[in-house]
Amino acid sequence: NENPLRKGSRSCCRSKISMVVSVMAATLGFGLLMKHIYPQTSIGSGDGGSGSPLEVSWSELVALCSNGHTKEIRDIVNWQSRQISKVEKNIGELSSGSNVDECSPQMLSKLSILPFMDVVENDELRTRYLLSVFFFGTHGENWKVNSNWLSKDHYCSWHGIHCNDEGLVEKIALPRNKMGGTLPTELVQLTSLRQLMLLGNSITGTIPTQISALSKLEVLSIGDNSELSLTGTLPTQLGYLKYLKHLDIHSNRINGIIPGEIFHEKIELIHLALPLTKGEFPSNVLQATSLLDLSVQGDYNGFFPDVFSSLTSLKTFLLISKNAKITLSNASFEKNKGFTHVEIRTENILGSIPEALATLEQLTNLVIAGGQKLGATIPSQIGKLFLLKRLVLNHNDMVGTIPSTLENLIN
Repeated sequence: NENPLRKGSRSCCRSKISMVVSVMAATLGFGLLMKHIYPQTSIGSGDGGSGSPLEVSWSELVALCSNGHTKEIRDIVNWQSRQISKVEKNIGELSSGSNVDECSPQMLSKLSILPFMDVVENDELRTRYLLSVFFFGTHGENWKVNSNWLSKDHYCSWHGIHCNDEGLVEKIALPRNKMGGTLPTELVQLTSLRQLMLLGNSITGTIPTQISALSKLEVLSIGDNSELSLTGTLPTQLGYLKYLKHLDIHSNRINGIIPGEIFHEKIELIHLALPLTKGEFPSNVLQATSLLDLSVQGDYNGFFPDVFSSLTSLKTFLLISKNAKITLSNASFEKNKGFTHVEIRTENILGSIPEALATLEQLTNLVIAGGQKLGATIPSQIGKLFLLKRLVLNHNDMVGTIPSTLENLIN
């Protein structure tokens, strides 16, 4: 017998209350769900206002991305939007990646540094961001060792990171650490970096052309990759690194022509065993007067520069190339007596095995192989190389007998 109008009004109020309660429950439920799913690392305080912090671990963020749960990541990004905007204000000029892809290394890095935004200096926050992008970009969750990475500890204590007295990153040493992914361009913003040592991983993509920004770099070691390795060409910008001493990029699928700019007077070690490189080997190598170790492989043609007589500091030389021409003579070894390793594998070795090799008293490895045009005999003087441990003279067009003096090579 209730008044229909009054009944309708009461029903309407009940509906509104129910809707408000549902929204509140959903919001509270989302927060409780997030705190239950992500119990490890706080990444901020909701949307920037009051309330309990939303706790998310980087490992579970990666797990969500790996399992295709991008909607959940998008919800987190939306809930933390105000905090993320503050982060972007501080690091905006450093971020080169996607701001749309919720699972990009850049977005995951922004989420990972949220807890530190108001508790560390701006420079430390920026460095944390750069290293985080490097971590996510090279699949840090799968590294062999990733101790302390993205933790509350100072980044100088993270595995493989070495800092100077001012807290600036000078060295990243993560060789044979099961790294994958690609090298993010953000890495070049670590302008105090002197050594980047990533030998023996499975990093793909290309060497960033912006690498010239690392003006203090002395060591670049990213060779010995797996079959999933670096591609593209060697950027000429490597030649702008005037303090570079060690360049090791061997065993990658880099192709094209070797840029002559990488050879300068301070370089000491160059490992370019890159089978897909081609063309004439740059004569600029003769300008690398401090060079101690030169190892090259590629589809080169023409005459290889006379490194023997020109680079008097050279101690190790390796050349593997089917078509490259190289001339051997006594004059080649008159100026430099300090060789410890000489290895030449090409079908176009001209001349003969020099008797002057016997003057290389420090020589432990001698390989001269594949020289179809190499004539004459094995010089008996080789028997004077008492430190020699390895002698390979196969696939040469030689005649005569094996000299009895080789029995002196007891090593």
